[in-house]
Amino acid sequence: LKFFFVFAFMAPKKKAAAAAGAAGDAAFEDWLKEYNKQKKEFEVRKLADVEEKIRVITGDDEGDPNSWNFHTPETEKDGFDQMSFRVLFSTLRTFKRTKEDPPRPEQVYGKLGDGGPHEMKALRLWKVGGGDESVRSICYYLDTPPPKGPPAVCDLELIDNDVTPLGCEFLGKTLGLGGNPVIVKLVLDFNRFGTEGVEKLAIGLSQNRTLRSLSMQYCGIGPEGGAHIGTILVYVWSKLEELLLRGNELAAPGTKDILIMAKRAKALKRISMAHNGIRDAGEVVEALVDLMKTRDNIAKYDFLANELSDEDCRTIIHGAMGLNHLQELRIYERIPETTMEAIASLVGGKKGKKGKKGRKK
Repeated sequence: LKFFFVFAFMAPKKKAAAAAGAAGDAAFEDWLKEYNKQKKEFEVRKLADVEEKIRVITGDDEGDPNSWNFHTPETEKDGFDQMSFRVLFSTLRTFKRTKEDPPRPEQVYGKLGDGGPHEMKALRLWKVGGGDESVRSICYYLDTPPPKGPPAVCDLELIDNDVTPLGCEFLGKTLGLGGNPVIVKLVLDFNRFGTEGVEKLAIGLSQNRTLRSLSMQYCGIGPEGGAHIGTILVYVWSKLEELLLRGNELAAPGTKDILIMAKRAKALKRISMAHNGIRDAGEVVEALVDLMKTRDNIAKYDFLANELSDEDCRTIIHGAMGLNHLQELRIYERIPETTMEAIASLVGGKKGKKGKKGRKK
């Protein structure tokens, strides 16, 4: 695997257009001057990937001007440079938006090719060892007030980045009530912040009106964390569509709490509880069947790698009968083939291609 983090700045895709846009972009040129000035003032080392991407944006080098890829080379003895990272994001706050009105999620999400080269829309850190201090720098940037903010970042991924409950607290404050109104995707996979971290994160996300996808896979969240995650789901103005919790330690009690509170999640479309140590699943199965019957907006369920008995699976199958909104139902992979075939005959849903049944487990 190649571990890196990416943040995408908006620029036309063609080399000539990128050069012309950057050359005539006063905001970009002003930022570049300020960035170079602060690098010298604080005597921080150059971030090679930033220098390379600047050349791409100005048309002096080939590459994708929309995506900034940062690597921590295996040969780099000093590791992640917190001060250089802090200088970068403190200067990014000096950018002036290309439009006067604050960006809206529906305007920027999935449109990484629009706008000027300085408009960051995706920020991804993958196993760079930035820890909580990198989260602090990012949140400082995301908190940029008008008229220069908020930034247009809508996709934030901090994967295996040594984030602790403190980093979760920073994110909770930035993404809470009155905070950043643009982020729609948050990925925190492989950060072992546990139940304490999700509790601090939920303080903000339980009042968030823009987030659509939340992934906290393999984060060490225990049974008590289910109630905190539930507070995110029950918020009346929540737009959360996707909740991915694979590989945690929620077990039956935490999973049941989430399923019960998901009955009030009007926007939710997909939920993954795979590999969460669910045993003695009677109450979980009851809550799952109740949820499937109550919320026809949730079309995809993933409960693989949990110890569900054949009886549990039969109960789920009977509960799913006649529910045409189901598109995916993934449960214990060691159940008999006849049970899998029964599931496959039940799901497929009315959405997508008519009459086409997907392969389900």
